Parts: sequence; C-alpha cells; structure tokens
Amino acid sequence: MISPINSDFRNSLISPALLLARHQSGDWGELSAHNRRENELSIREGLRVLSNYPLPNGSRVWVITESDRSSTCLLLPDEY
Repeated sequence: MISPINSDFRNSLISPALLLARHQSGDWGELSAHNRRENELSIREGLRVLSNYPLPNGSRVWVITESDRSSTCLLLPDEY
C-alpha cells in the first residue's frame, strides 16, 4: 500500500525521485561519520542502508533501503 504524501514533503518542491537517485548513488545526505561507515558496511554485508536529507522547509526525509533490498521507503521524522 502506498500512503499519501505528507504535506511537508509535497510542499517542499523536492522530487522523491531525486532523493531516491541520490540514495542509490551513495550520496546519503546529512549523516554522521559513524552512519556513513555503517552504510559502507551495509552495502558490503547486505544490511539496511539509510540516508537523511533536509527539506527547504526545515523538515527532513529519511530514505531507508531494507537489508534484502526488497523495498526502499521515504519517511518524515514523525513517521520514523
């Protein structure tokens, strides 16, 4: 099931496809050095991959790809 896009995200004028492309290419946005190292390990070991992108309105979007790579979701902080 696909949930409706939250108004914070819809009003940000940021394309979900752009964020997914950044995530897929290894541009994980604003992550700590620790979380970046975790993502590198996750890619090698087949674990969950996480990205964090700021939106112009001050909110954030988390992009999470599951360890089995079966799904990727975009979540706002109140959904995470």
